[in-house]
Formats: sequence, C-alpha cells, structure tokens
Amino acid sequence: PASPDRAAEAPAQPLSAGRPDVAALAVLGPLALYAATLPRTVVLEDDGLFLMAGAHLGVAHPPGYPLYTLIVHLFTRLPFGDAAFLGHLSSAVLGALACGALYCCARLLRVSPAPALAAAWLFGVSEQFWSQAIIAEVYTLNALLFFATYALVLLGAQYPRRGWPLWCAAVAWGAGLANHWPLMVLATPGLALALAPAWRGVLPRLPRLLGAALMTAALHYAWMVWLSHQGPAISFYGPIDGWGDFWFYVSRQGYSGVDVSPAAGWGDRAGFLGWFAADLVRQTTLPGAVLALLVPIVERYSMADLARDLGLPLLVVVDSKLGAINHTLLTLEAAAARGLAVRGYVLNHAAAADEAAATNASVLARCTGTPCLGAIDWTPSAERDPGIVVEPAIDWKRLFPGDGDRG
Repeated sequence: PASPDRAAEAPAQPLSAGRPDVAALAVLGPLALYAATLPRTVVLEDDGLFLMAGAHLGVAHPPGYPLYTLIVHLFTRLPFGDAAFLGHLSSAVLGALACGALYCCARLLRVSPAPALAAAWLFGVSEQFWSQAIIAEVYTLNALLFFATYALVLLGAQYPRRGWPLWCAAVAWGAGLANHWPLMVLATPGLALALAPAWRGVLPRLPRLLGAALMTAALHYAWMVWLSHQGPAISFYGPIDGWGDFWFYVSRQGYSGVDVSPAAGWGDRAGFLGWFAADLVRQTTLPGAVLALLVPIVERYSMADLARDLGLPLLVVVDSKLGAINHTLLTLEAAAARGLAVRGYVLNHAAAADEAAATNASVLARCTGTPCLGAIDWTPSAERDPGIVVEPAIDWKRLFPGDGDRG
C-alpha cells in the first residue's frame, strides 16, 4: 500500500503514462511535416548567420545563443546531408519536441489525450511557429525550453514533496536564459503563477533553485566567452574581453539604436501594436476558432460547460473578413447543440473594409436568426481611442436587457 505521504501528495487526476503512443504522435506528426517542408538551402532572416555559427562552432549575434549554436553544430556533424539541411533539421527536431512538451503540459492540466494532441498539433502548424521550425532560428529551442520548464513546474506543484521536478525546471529555465533570455524572462510570471498553489514548499528552496538556474546560464555564457578567444571562423564582435564586453554582448546593447527613429511617435507604436493584435487574430485558424468554445478547462469540462452551468448567454464576436460567415454559423451551431443561449453577435472590422466585410452583415442577417448587436468600424488605432469607437457601436440595452441605463 502507498505510504500516507505518497497518498497525501498524489493529485486527484495524475498525468497518464499509459498512452505513450499519443505523446509520440504529438512529436512525430509535426516532425514529419517540418522534414517534408524545410528548405534545402540558405534562406532569409538570420538563417545564414546561425548556419555559419553552428557549422564552424562560432559566436552568433547578441546575446550569442551558445546553447543553440552548439546544437546546430552537433547536427551538422551528422553523416548525411549538407550544413543547410542539417541546420534546418535541428530546428525541426526542436520544434517537434516543443509540440511534445506542450502535449505534456496539457495532460498535466488534466486535458484528455485527444484535445491535448489537437492543441500540440495546432500549435505546431501555426504560421509563425511552422516558419521558424524549418530554418535555423532560436525560437523552437526557446519554445521547447519554456514548455519543458512549464511541465516540470506543474509536476512540482502537483508533487511538492518531490524535489527533482523543480530542480530540473530550474536547469531548463537557466538553459532558456542562455538561449533567448528576454523571452524566457517575459514568460517567468506565468511560471510563478503555476507554482503559486505550492508556494509554501517552494519558497524555502527558491534561493537554491535560482542559484542552480543562474549557474546553468553562466556556464553556457562562460563557454561562449572562452570560444570567442579560440579564433572561430565567425565571431560576431570578435573576442569578448572583460566584463564590459560581456555585458555589452549579453544585454544586447548593440541593438539599442536599431528601432529608434526621430519620425516615429507614440502613434506609430500604437499602430504597430494594432497590427500585432490583428496578426494574432489572423493566425487563429477556423478550426481553432470553433474549438475555442470547446476548449477543456479540466478533463471532460469545457468553456461551453462553464457557460451552461453559470446560465450565462453568449456574445459572439465576429471578425468580419473572408470566412466570417462559415465561422459564425459553426459557432452558433456548436452553441445550439449544447443548449447555450446566444444573446447576439457583434461584427468587428479589424481591418479596412473589403468585399467580404461589406457583405458579411447582410448575409449573416439572412442566414441566422440571431440578432446583430452592433458593428465596430475599423479605424487606425493611432487616431482614436478604442473605447470611443466601441462605446457607441454596441446596442448595450439589448446586450444587457433589464439592467437600466449604463453609467
């Protein structure tokens, strides 16, 4: 029989280890796709630089990326293919492993195997990640290290008496700092939130865990400094001499003037953020949009179940572009099949009107019995505050009937 300590720390629904075939599919599916689509020669972005740095075991551009450079170098030593193919293959393998790590994260969050596999594959075929998984770039390694750290943190939070998950998470986080430290630092609040349920057990160990993480990162960067003095065929700034050179390199100070333009004001920055948000919406595929209503919170309990149990009606926000009619009809059908009331829909014009956007309102009015509660017109974000645009565009009385005037 299990000891009382083991029984006390066992979660109600532990990560299932009985279906390794599904976990393997989470990796092998994307890997096959990446291997079939990766270019066989040097392409754009930083591809050429990383291929040279990896093939010659040199030092890439700041902050140096010592871990990724070493991985590319090991792949280029394989006895088949040329340096370009093998360098791209390294990113493909790392990207596929990142999808597998994402699958593990989903299972640790009590998601059943099929939706967890769907999440891993949908992430793997997203436009931006796929594009980085078939060239020599650092982002697949960054994703792998983040998801690995996240999975280990979740495991450590579920089993707080076991020390090894958090020690491994600290090492993985430190390795992430030795790859693309700005992205890993930005992701750290999410990791801390995942640890919050077990904070009493984690807090006393936190200094040692941080020490292990920083030592992991320091070892990678120390090796990079040593390597810069070995006369590699490529070293972005040459030998790194002293603390000043090292800090200049790792802190990426060489980029400080890259995005500075006297003509660019806050309006331009707001415009960029608007473009960034629109691009995120554009990358939300039709299957992903339909599945969003069905996303599991825990196993066999989805957002649709939550809306039903709370007795809340739905408001469907329609991205008014090509494909919006199909998207809206499928979403309404999914809601109706689960007995969910839909208060109405709002047309959101996230870009300048095209032919599809101009006809979506009339077609949806004919094809659905669901009321349209408003249309948010497109306007450059630099010119108007979003609240000023949204406030008069929505029929708030129909959205919140019986609530009186909105103050």
